[in-house]
Amino acid sequence: MRKYLFILFYILFSILSASSLVAQTDPAWVFIGRAKRAIAQNKSADALNLLNKVIIIYPEVGDSYYLLAEVYQSQAGEPSSPGGVAAYTMAISQYEKTIMNAKNLIVPAYELDSYFKLLDIYEKLVENDKYLKMEMRINELAVNEVDDSDRGRIYFRLASHYTQKNQNLLSLENYNLSYKNGYRRKISLFRTSLIYRKMRNYSEEKRTLLLATRYDFEHEEPINFDVQKAIISRLDELTNVKVPDSFY
Repeated sequence: MRKYLFILFYILFSILSASSLVAQTDPAWVFIGRAKRAIAQNKSADALNLLNKVIIIYPEVGDSYYLLAEVYQSQAGEPSSPGGVAAYTMAISQYEKTIMNAKNLIVPAYELDSYFKLLDIYEKLVENDKYLKMEMRINELAVNEVDDSDRGRIYFRLASHYTQKNQNLLSLENYNLSYKNGYRRKISLFRTSLIYRKMRNYSEEKRTLLLATRYDFEHEEPINFDVQKAIISRLDELTNVKVPDSFY
């Protein structure tokens, strides 16, 4: 209950404080930057104060809603804890506002992040109908995406989500779609191989790893060295495993 009261108190406090700064000429990103630093330093009160100022002065800037939702979500704890459901409900409202104001985001990635944050919250709250609707919204987002790489990025995120839920078939399906749309092909194939390994389908695991060797990494990432090393090592272990002749 204390967490819930804490949030409500600072919402009221922030709104009252912000009303005196409507004439503030600093651009939105200045407030957003300060709020991010406050969040990083676990100063939730300062973050709430700053973010509510942004909402009053720049109501069209979506970043403030996203960061506000993150603060509420971090304060929520478990749904069964006092005020937990109420805090998650406030987070849901802010993530939806982020999506509504996606065209004005300083950080465009917050739009897609909001969809997946909502998916996680609905799962946590066991809101099955809302979870399924959000799943559909994300899939529609992918289907309607014009750019292949952006479409692949959505499927990649879905695959990662399903992997965490141990839904292997859905994970495989979405990594395959990520690969087909040209998004992080080598990583998509490597992660696919890990799922086949977990399923003890070593023939498909080897086939996928061999296919991964045909691609380079699209971006320089610290993880690349470990992935490449893991591919070579695992293929050595699978030397005696046969793959379909049609693969070659």
